[in-house]
Amino acid sequence: MKKIIQKGRRKKIIIIRTIAFFLLVGILFECFDKTLRVANPYTIACVQGFYKEPENSLDVVMIGASEIFSGYCPTRAWEQYGYTSYSLAVSGAPGSVYKSLVRETLSKQNPKLVVIEINGFINDDAYYERPYFLHSYIDYIPDKDRRQLTIEEAIPEADRDAYGKSFGCNHNNWKNLKGCYRTFKTEMRLALEDVSYLKGYASKPTGSRRHAKKRHYYFTAKSRAYLTDLLEYCKKQGLEHVLFTRFPHANRYENTYALKQIEDLIRSYGYDFVNFDKYKKKIQVRKGENYYNPEHMNIIGGQKFTDYIGKYIIKHYDVKQEHPAEIKENWDMCAQKASEWIEEWKARSDDSGVEFLFEGEVN
Repeated sequence: MKKIIQKGRRKKIIIIRTIAFFLLVGILFECFDKTLRVANPYTIACVQGFYKEPENSLDVVMIGASEIFSGYCPTRAWEQYGYTSYSLAVSGAPGSVYKSLVRETLSKQNPKLVVIEINGFINDDAYYERPYFLHSYIDYIPDKDRRQLTIEEAIPEADRDAYGKSFGCNHNNWKNLKGCYRTFKTEMRLALEDVSYLKGYASKPTGSRRHAKKRHYYFTAKSRAYLTDLLEYCKKQGLEHVLFTRFPHANRYENTYALKQIEDLIRSYGYDFVNFDKYKKKIQVRKGENYYNPEHMNIIGGQKFTDYIGKYIIKHYDVKQEHPAEIKENWDMCAQKASEWIEEWKARSDDSGVEFLFEGEVN
Protein backbone atom coordinates (compact mmCIF):
# COMPACT_ATOMS: atom_id res chain seq x y z
CA MET A 1 0.00 0.00 0.00
CA LYS A 2 2.87 2.37 0.93
CA LYS A 3 4.54 1.69 -2.42
CA ILE A 4 1.33 2.57 -4.26
CA ILE A 5 1.00 5.86 -2.28
CA GLN A 6 4.68 6.73 -2.87
CA LYS A 7 4.31 5.93 -6.57
CA GLY A 8 1.27 8.21 -6.74
CA ARG A 9 3.18 11.01 -5.01
CA ARG A 10 6.11 10.65 -7.42
CA LYS A 11 3.67 10.92 -10.34
CA LYS A 12 2.19 14.11 -8.88
CA ILE A 13 5.66 15.59 -8.34
CA ILE A 14 6.65 14.74 -11.93
CA ILE A 15 3.45 16.32 -13.25
CA ILE A 16 3.93 19.47 -11.13
CA ARG A 17 7.56 19.80 -12.20
CA THR A 18 6.64 19.28 -15.85
CA ILE A 19 3.95 21.97 -15.65
CA ALA A 20 6.35 24.33 -13.85
CA PHE A 21 9.01 23.68 -16.49
CA PHE A 22 6.69 24.52 -19.38
CA LEU A 23 5.40 27.61 -17.55
CA LEU A 24 8.97 28.79 -17.05
CA VAL A 25 9.79 28.11 -20.71
CA GLY A 26 6.67 30.05 -21.73
CA ILE A 27 7.63 33.03 -19.54
CA LEU A 28 11.21 33.02 -20.81
CA PHE A 29 9.97 32.70 -24.40
CA GLU A 30 7.66 35.69 -23.93
CA CYS A 31 10.46 37.77 -22.34
CA PHE A 32 12.89 36.73 -25.08
CA ASP A 33 10.35 37.66 -27.74
CA LYS A 34 9.65 41.09 -26.22
CA THR A 35 13.31 42.00 -25.71
CA LEU A 36 14.07 41.11 -29.35
CA ARG A 37 11.47 43.47 -30.77
CA VAL A 38 12.74 46.18 -33.08
CA ALA A 39 10.11 48.85 -33.68
CA ASN A 40 9.93 52.55 -34.41
CA PRO A 41 10.19 54.22 -30.97
CA TYR A 42 8.14 57.28 -31.99
CA THR A 43 5.29 55.03 -33.11
CA ILE A 44 5.51 53.04 -29.86
CA ALA A 45 5.26 56.29 -27.89
CA CYS A 46 2.28 57.52 -29.92
CA VAL A 47 0.36 54.25 -29.76
CA GLN A 48 1.04 53.22 -26.17
CA GLY A 49 0.54 56.78 -24.91
CA PHE A 50 -2.90 56.94 -26.52
CA TYR A 51 -4.27 54.20 -24.25
CA LYS A 52 -3.20 56.19 -21.18
CA GLU A 53 -5.72 58.93 -21.99
CA PRO A 54 -8.88 58.81 -19.85
CA GLU A 55 -11.94 57.57 -21.71
CA ASN A 56 -13.87 60.19 -23.69
CA SER A 57 -11.46 62.95 -22.68
CA LEU A 58 -10.26 63.97 -26.16
CA ASP A 59 -12.05 66.60 -28.24
CA VAL A 60 -9.94 66.00 -31.36
CA VAL A 61 -7.87 63.01 -32.54
CA MET A 62 -5.26 63.39 -35.29
CA ILE A 63 -4.61 60.26 -37.39
CA GLY A 64 -1.98 59.48 -40.00
CA ALA A 65 1.73 58.91 -40.54
CA SER A 66 4.78 60.71 -39.12
CA GLU A 67 3.68 64.09 -40.53
CA ILE A 68 1.10 64.06 -37.74
CA PHE A 69 3.43 63.59 -34.78
CA SER A 70 6.05 66.06 -36.08
CA GLY A 71 3.73 68.72 -37.47
CA TYR A 72 1.11 69.05 -34.75
CA CYS A 73 1.65 69.70 -31.03
CA PRO A 74 -1.44 68.83 -28.92
CA THR A 75 -0.24 70.57 -25.75
CA ARG A 76 0.29 73.81 -27.68
CA ALA A 77 -3.24 73.52 -29.11
CA TRP A 78 -4.51 73.15 -25.53
CA GLU A 79 -2.64 76.25 -24.37
CA GLN A 80 -3.66 78.38 -27.36
CA TYR A 81 -7.19 77.16 -28.14
CA GLY A 82 -8.42 75.19 -25.14
CA TYR A 83 -9.31 71.86 -26.74
CA THR A 84 -7.82 68.46 -25.89
CA SER A 85 -6.30 66.40 -28.69
CA TYR A 86 -3.92 63.54 -29.40
CA SER A 87 -1.64 62.61 -32.31
CA LEU A 88 -2.31 58.92 -32.94
CA ALA A 89 0.35 58.56 -35.61
CA VAL A 90 2.22 55.59 -37.07
CA SER A 91 5.47 56.30 -38.85
CA GLY A 92 5.22 55.10 -42.45
CA ALA A 93 1.54 54.19 -42.02
CA PRO A 94 0.03 52.87 -45.26
CA GLY A 95 -3.64 53.41 -46.06
CA SER A 96 -4.37 49.82 -45.03
CA VAL A 97 -4.14 50.66 -41.29
CA TYR A 98 -6.07 53.95 -41.26
CA LYS A 99 -9.39 52.20 -40.63
CA SER A 100 -7.78 50.40 -37.72
CA LEU A 101 -6.49 53.71 -36.32
CA VAL A 102 -10.01 55.12 -36.40
CA ARG A 103 -11.31 51.92 -34.76
CA GLU A 104 -8.71 52.21 -31.98
CA THR A 105 -9.69 55.85 -31.51
CA LEU A 106 -13.35 54.95 -31.06
CA SER A 107 -12.48 52.11 -28.68
CA LYS A 108 -11.60 54.72 -26.02
CA GLN A 109 -12.73 58.12 -27.24
CA ASN A 110 -15.73 59.92 -28.68
CA PRO A 111 -14.05 62.95 -30.31
CA LYS A 112 -16.03 65.80 -31.81
CA LEU A 113 -13.56 65.90 -34.72
CA VAL A 114 -11.22 63.36 -36.33
CA VAL A 115 -8.45 64.79 -38.52
CA ILE A 116 -6.88 62.39 -41.03
CA GLU A 117 -3.67 63.23 -42.93
CA ILE A 118 -3.80 61.39 -46.28
CA ASN A 119 -0.12 60.46 -46.77
CA GLY A 120 -0.90 56.72 -46.57
CA PHE A 121 -3.01 56.89 -49.73
CA ILE A 122 -0.76 58.92 -52.07
CA ASN A 123 2.18 56.53 -52.57
CA ASP A 124 2.67 53.61 -54.94
CA ASP A 125 1.67 50.11 -53.83
CA ALA A 126 5.16 49.26 -52.54
CA TYR A 127 4.31 51.54 -49.61
CA TYR A 128 1.94 48.84 -48.34
CA GLU A 129 4.73 46.25 -48.02
CA ARG A 130 7.01 47.50 -45.23
CA PRO A 131 6.90 45.08 -42.28
CA TYR A 132 8.98 47.25 -39.91
CA PHE A 133 6.42 50.06 -39.93
CA LEU A 134 3.45 47.68 -39.81
CA HIS A 135 4.86 45.74 -36.85
CA SER A 136 5.56 49.01 -35.03
CA TYR A 137 1.81 49.57 -34.92
CA ILE A 138 0.08 46.19 -35.11
CA ASP A 139 2.19 44.51 -32.40
CA TYR A 140 1.13 47.21 -29.92
CA ILE A 141 -2.64 47.06 -30.38
CA PRO A 142 -3.65 45.83 -26.89
CA ASP A 143 -6.93 44.11 -27.76
CA LYS A 144 -6.28 40.70 -29.31
CA ASP A 145 -9.45 40.64 -31.44
CA ARG A 146 -8.91 44.13 -32.83
CA ARG A 147 -5.26 43.30 -33.50
CA GLN A 148 -6.28 40.18 -35.43
CA LEU A 149 -8.86 42.19 -37.39
CA THR A 150 -6.15 44.70 -38.36
CA ILE A 151 -3.90 41.87 -39.52
CA GLU A 152 -6.68 40.49 -41.71
CA GLU A 153 -7.38 43.94 -43.18
CA ALA A 154 -3.80 45.07 -43.80
CA ILE A 155 -1.67 41.95 -44.34
CA PRO A 156 -1.82 39.49 -47.26
CA GLU A 157 -2.92 36.04 -46.08
CA ALA A 158 0.44 34.42 -46.86
CA ASP A 159 2.27 36.87 -44.54
CA ARG A 160 -0.07 36.92 -41.55
CA ASP A 161 1.70 34.32 -39.41
CA ALA A 162 4.59 36.72 -38.79
CA TYR A 163 2.13 39.12 -37.14
CA GLY A 164 0.05 36.66 -35.17
CA LYS A 165 3.23 34.95 -33.93
CA SER A 166 5.74 37.75 -33.57
CA PHE A 167 8.65 35.45 -32.62
CA GLY A 168 8.78 34.35 -36.25
CA CYS A 169 9.67 37.92 -37.12
CA ASN A 170 11.70 38.86 -34.03
CA HIS A 171 14.09 35.94 -33.56
CA ASN A 172 16.66 37.33 -36.01
CA ASN A 173 16.76 40.73 -34.33
CA TRP A 174 19.73 39.72 -32.14
CA LYS A 175 21.76 41.05 -35.09
CA ASN A 176 20.40 44.53 -34.29
CA LEU A 177 20.94 44.77 -30.55
CA LYS A 178 20.98 48.58 -30.66
CA GLY A 179 17.49 48.55 -32.15
CA CYS A 180 16.33 45.98 -29.57
CA TYR A 181 17.69 48.12 -26.74
CA ARG A 182 16.06 51.30 -28.04
CA THR A 183 12.70 49.58 -28.46
CA PHE A 184 12.85 47.97 -25.01
CA LYS A 185 13.97 51.23 -23.38
CA THR A 186 11.03 53.10 -24.93
CA GLU A 187 8.56 50.43 -23.79
CA MET A 188 9.93 50.50 -20.24
CA ARG A 189 9.89 54.30 -19.98
CA LEU A 190 6.29 54.41 -21.12
CA ALA A 191 5.30 51.60 -18.76
CA LEU A 192 6.57 53.62 -15.77
CA GLU A 193 4.27 56.60 -16.44
CA ASP A 194 0.51 56.88 -16.00
CA VAL A 195 0.21 59.76 -18.44
CA SER A 196 1.45 60.75 -21.88
CA TYR A 197 2.95 64.22 -21.40
CA LEU A 198 3.50 65.02 -25.08
CA LYS A 199 0.24 63.45 -26.33
CA GLY A 200 1.92 61.74 -29.29
CA TYR A 201 4.12 64.68 -30.30
CA ALA A 202 7.65 63.94 -31.62
CA SER A 203 10.02 66.20 -33.55
CA LYS A 204 13.51 67.66 -33.87
CA PRO A 205 14.73 71.25 -33.56
CA THR A 206 17.27 71.10 -36.38
CA GLY A 207 16.78 72.54 -39.85
CA SER A 208 17.06 70.36 -42.94
CA ARG A 209 20.36 70.11 -44.79
CA ARG A 210 18.71 68.05 -47.53
CA HIS A 211 17.35 69.71 -50.64
CA ALA A 212 13.65 69.47 -51.39
CA LYS A 213 12.82 67.22 -54.34
CA LYS A 214 10.09 66.79 -56.87
CA ARG A 215 7.85 63.92 -55.83
CA HIS A 216 4.88 62.25 -57.46
CA TYR A 217 1.39 61.77 -56.09
CA TYR A 218 -0.16 58.35 -56.70
CA PHE A 219 -3.72 57.19 -56.19
CA THR A 220 -3.69 53.51 -57.13
CA ALA A 221 -6.65 51.17 -57.30
CA LYS A 222 -5.45 49.63 -54.03
CA SER A 223 -5.38 53.01 -52.29
CA ARG A 224 -8.80 53.88 -53.66
CA ALA A 225 -10.20 50.64 -52.24
CA TYR A 226 -8.70 51.28 -48.79
CA LEU A 227 -9.82 54.92 -48.74
CA THR A 228 -13.35 53.94 -49.80
CA ASP A 229 -13.45 51.31 -47.04
CA LEU A 230 -12.29 53.94 -44.52
CA LEU A 231 -14.96 56.40 -45.63
CA GLU A 232 -17.65 53.70 -45.45
CA TYR A 233 -16.48 52.80 -41.95
CA CYS A 234 -16.57 56.43 -40.76
CA LYS A 235 -20.12 56.77 -42.06
CA LYS A 236 -21.18 53.48 -40.47
CA GLN A 237 -19.77 54.61 -37.10
CA GLY A 238 -21.78 57.81 -37.31
CA LEU A 239 -18.77 60.13 -37.43
CA GLU A 240 -20.24 63.48 -38.36
CA HIS A 241 -17.07 65.55 -38.52
CA VAL A 242 -13.96 64.16 -40.21
CA LEU A 243 -11.42 66.53 -41.73
CA PHE A 244 -9.07 64.96 -44.29
CA THR A 245 -5.92 67.00 -44.84
CA ARG A 246 -2.52 67.23 -46.44
CA PHE A 247 0.07 68.73 -44.09
CA PRO A 248 2.80 71.08 -45.42
CA HIS A 249 5.87 69.40 -46.92
CA ALA A 250 9.10 70.90 -48.22
CA ASN A 251 9.11 68.55 -51.21
CA ARG A 252 7.23 69.68 -54.31
CA TYR A 253 4.61 67.25 -55.52
CA GLU A 254 3.53 66.63 -59.10
CA ASN A 255 0.40 64.95 -60.49
CA THR A 256 -2.02 67.02 -58.45
CA TYR A 257 -4.82 65.33 -60.42
CA ALA A 258 -4.38 62.32 -58.10
CA LEU A 259 -4.97 64.64 -55.15
CA LYS A 260 -8.11 65.96 -56.86
CA GLN A 261 -9.40 62.38 -57.23
CA ILE A 262 -8.88 61.83 -53.50
CA GLU A 263 -10.62 65.08 -52.64
CA ASP A 264 -13.60 64.25 -54.88
CA LEU A 265 -13.98 60.83 -53.28
CA ILE A 266 -13.82 62.27 -49.76
CA ARG A 267 -16.34 65.01 -50.54
CA SER A 268 -18.72 62.49 -52.13
CA TYR A 269 -19.14 61.06 -48.61
CA GLY A 270 -19.86 64.49 -47.15
CA TYR A 271 -16.52 64.95 -45.41
CA ASP A 272 -14.15 67.92 -45.62
CA PHE A 273 -10.76 68.10 -47.29
CA VAL A 274 -8.12 70.84 -46.96
CA ASN A 275 -4.72 70.77 -48.64
CA PHE A 276 -2.67 72.82 -46.18
CA ASP A 277 0.40 72.23 -48.35
CA LYS A 278 -0.95 75.01 -50.60
CA TYR A 279 -0.78 77.51 -47.72
CA LYS A 280 2.89 77.14 -46.76
CA LYS A 281 3.63 80.82 -47.44
CA LYS A 282 0.64 81.95 -45.42
CA ILE A 283 1.58 79.62 -42.57
CA GLN A 284 5.20 80.82 -42.95
CA VAL A 285 6.79 77.39 -42.85
CA ARG A 286 9.97 77.73 -44.89
CA LYS A 287 11.96 74.87 -46.41
CA GLY A 288 15.29 74.27 -44.74
CA GLU A 289 14.43 76.53 -41.83
CA ASN A 290 11.21 74.92 -40.56
CA TYR A 291 11.72 71.27 -41.57
CA TYR A 292 14.12 68.72 -40.13
CA ASN A 293 13.91 66.90 -43.47
CA PRO A 294 11.88 67.63 -46.61
CA GLU A 295 8.96 65.50 -45.40
CA HIS A 296 8.64 66.64 -41.78
CA MET A 297 8.34 69.97 -39.99
CA ASN A 298 10.73 70.62 -37.14
CA ILE A 299 9.73 72.03 -33.74
CA ILE A 300 9.44 75.64 -34.97
CA GLY A 301 7.55 74.58 -38.11
CA GLY A 302 5.24 72.40 -36.04
CA GLN A 303 4.47 75.29 -33.69
CA LYS A 304 3.57 77.53 -36.64
CA PHE A 305 1.36 74.89 -38.21
CA THR A 306 -0.32 73.97 -34.90
CA ASP A 307 -1.28 77.62 -34.51
CA TYR A 308 -2.67 77.71 -38.05
CA ILE A 309 -4.64 74.47 -38.01
CA GLY A 310 -5.78 75.15 -34.42
CA LYS A 311 -7.37 78.41 -35.57
CA TYR A 312 -8.93 76.58 -38.52
CA ILE A 313 -10.41 73.88 -36.27
CA ILE A 314 -11.85 76.39 -33.79
CA LYS A 315 -13.35 78.47 -36.61
CA HIS A 316 -14.97 75.59 -38.52
CA TYR A 317 -15.85 73.00 -35.85
CA ASP A 318 -17.45 73.09 -32.41
CA VAL A 319 -14.86 70.91 -30.70
CA LYS A 320 -14.59 72.28 -27.17
CA GLN A 321 -16.22 70.14 -24.51
CA GLU A 322 -16.56 70.80 -20.82
CA HIS A 323 -14.07 68.60 -18.98
CA PRO A 324 -13.82 67.79 -15.26
CA ALA A 325 -11.34 69.85 -13.24
CA GLU A 326 -9.07 66.80 -12.90
CA ILE A 327 -8.73 66.52 -16.69
CA LYS A 328 -7.99 70.23 -17.06
CA GLU A 329 -5.36 70.15 -14.31
CA ASN A 330 -3.71 67.14 -15.93
CA TRP A 331 -3.58 68.91 -19.29
CA ASP A 332 -2.16 72.06 -17.70
CA MET A 333 0.55 69.96 -16.07
CA CYS A 334 1.37 68.15 -19.32
CA ALA A 335 1.42 71.40 -21.28
CA GLN A 336 3.82 73.00 -18.81
CA LYS A 337 6.20 70.04 -18.94
CA ALA A 338 5.97 69.81 -22.74
CA SER A 339 6.70 73.54 -23.05
CA GLU A 340 9.81 73.18 -20.87
CA TRP A 341 11.09 70.23 -22.91
CA ILE A 342 10.37 71.98 -26.21
CA GLU A 343 12.36 75.04 -25.11
CA GLU A 344 15.20 72.77 -23.96
CA TRP A 345 15.27 70.96 -27.31
CA LYS A 346 15.06 74.21 -29.29
CA ALA A 347 18.26 75.32 -27.55
CA ARG A 348 19.99 72.28 -29.07
CA SER A 349 19.17 73.28 -32.64
CA ASP A 350 22.81 73.72 -33.63
CA ASP A 351 23.75 70.21 -32.54
CA SER A 352 23.69 67.94 -35.60
CA GLY A 353 23.49 64.85 -33.39
CA VAL A 354 20.48 66.03 -31.37
CA GLU A 355 18.00 63.35 -30.39
CA PHE A 356 14.31 63.46 -31.14
CA LEU A 357 12.05 65.08 -28.63
CA PHE A 358 9.50 62.35 -27.95
CA GLU A 359 7.78 60.65 -25.06
CA GLY A 360 10.35 57.88 -24.67
CA GLU A 361 13.19 60.39 -24.38
CA VAL A 362 11.79 62.71 -21.71
CA ASN A 363 10.04 60.47 -19.16
